[in-house]
Amino acid sequence: MPISENEELIKERTGVADNSSLGTVFNMTPRMDDIVGRFGVTATDGVGLLVMGTVRSGGSGCMCGANALLRVLYQHLLIQRGGLL
Repeated sequence: MPISENEELIKERTGVADNSSLGTVFNMTPRMDDIVGRFGVTATDGVGLLVMGTVRSGGSGCMCGANALLRVLYQHLLIQRGGLL
C-alpha cells in the first residue's frame, strides 16, 4: 500500500482523520525513523524501495495530511538519513 493511501498511518502521525480535513491544523513534525523499516522493501540487488503514492483522480478530497506526511518523510530520508533507504 502506498504511504499516501495509508489512512491509519496518516492519522496517527499528522492528526488528520480523512480527506475532508481541509483547513485542519495537523502535526508537521511526526516521527519518521520507523517508516523505512515498516514499509520499505529491499530488492534482490540491494536497492531499497518505498512506495510513496500519488493522487489517483481529481475530486478525491483534501490530500493535505498525506502531503504533509510525505514532505516530512522526504526531508527525513534526504537530510537525516543522508538519502539512504
